[in-house]
Amino acid sequence: MSTQANPGSVKMYGVKLVNKNSGTSLDITPQIKNIGIFESMYDPTTYCEILMEDGIDLWRNFPIQGEETIKISFKTPGVEDITIYNMSVFKMSDKYDLPNSRTSIYTLECVSTETITAIQKGKINICSEEPVERIVPQILKSLKSEKLIFIEKTKGIVPVTIPNLYSFQAISFLKERAVSADVPQSSFMFFENQHGFNFRTIESLIKSQRFDIGSREFTYDNSNVSPDKNTRTHSFRNIIALNKINLANSIRNVGRGAYKNIVESFDMITKSTDKKELDFVKDASQFISSDKMASPLNSQSFFANFVSTNEKPTTFFSVKDSSLKSNLLPDAIGGKVAFSSLFGSVELDILVYGDSDLTVGETLNINTKNVKGTTERNTDEAKISGVYLITHLRHVISPGPGQALHYVAMKIRKMGYSV
Repeated sequence: MSTQANPGSVKMYGVKLVNKNSGTSLDITPQIKNIGIFESMYDPTTYCEILMEDGIDLWRNFPIQGEETIKISFKTPGVEDITIYNMSVFKMSDKYDLPNSRTSIYTLECVSTETITAIQKGKINICSEEPVERIVPQILKSLKSEKLIFIEKTKGIVPVTIPNLYSFQAISFLKERAVSADVPQSSFMFFENQHGFNFRTIESLIKSQRFDIGSREFTYDNSNVSPDKNTRTHSFRNIIALNKINLANSIRNVGRGAYKNIVESFDMITKSTDKKELDFVKDASQFISSDKMASPLNSQSFFANFVSTNEKPTTFFSVKDSSLKSNLLPDAIGGKVAFSSLFGSVELDILVYGDSDLTVGETLNINTKNVKGTTERNTDEAKISGVYLITHLRHVISPGPGQALHYVAMKIRKMGYSV
């Protein structure tokens, strides 16, 4: 990214509101006080809130009925491509009128257009014996979406009957049953980001990006001794605020079966039961960490003692059909549960200056060492430095009336401290 004189500046290309019935369109940027665009790896589509300061009775004259489309276009100076969000307005909320004024304050709530299409389409019924990687694109294409679809290759065939679910509910049902062809834990997620729809495992996202950070390098310095701190505070890649949400929770991990669990599978054909045990001490090498220098939070002696004394580990139950040799889900459940719990063992909230390229499902690197020129000694925060995966993100944009400002708030996660 090229240098820029004003961190947080953003170029707005307009916020275009369109009435789908009449075709009437209007750039409502002058009426906007604040825009919040939300992405999450745990939600299928994006969401947006637009705080309006309406002095032209737009809500009455346009009118706003909760069935409009909206196109938000913006770009950080120095970034090559314009970021565009196409969404549907579904609600106007929190409206109040300023005293002695014609101005109204209210919020427009918006979602990705596919959310509305899925509801209009109604519930679907699917009976299939195809690989999950083929079923998911079929569902998305039925929504007539023009967005790119990124599907991770799956293996095995799980007979699927989806009775009377909405499209995104059906995909959520499938992601719990999918087995990855490339990574052992198969922690599938389904989410939308700037690039399109993603049906990917957390492991594959980490594996494909942990050595390809690009410009997503950020610095956090909590020392108060730097002579040029004011200068560095205005550095584009400085972390403005950092909050440690979760750094260690061994009780939670124990309860979820992260260190040791058993999956019992009942075969409907042979009427027999199989057991598959996960032991973290033995299987740790299978777990992919975002940070190649990260180590598990707990010591090896803790793991060994826990595994040796825990006679009744967390147990999960599954049903299988031995006539279907490609039903591989029972073998993946234990690792999937363990990885999903351990993945968030280090979780941070950070606030940075705006970058229109940032999106969920990508990695970034945080350096929490003292900035060169102050001291060569690491701060106490050094152990949380390293490569993280962006799991939640919110673009916060204030269009004006002066210079537009842009910040990004993110929730980021990784497995283990840096060593």
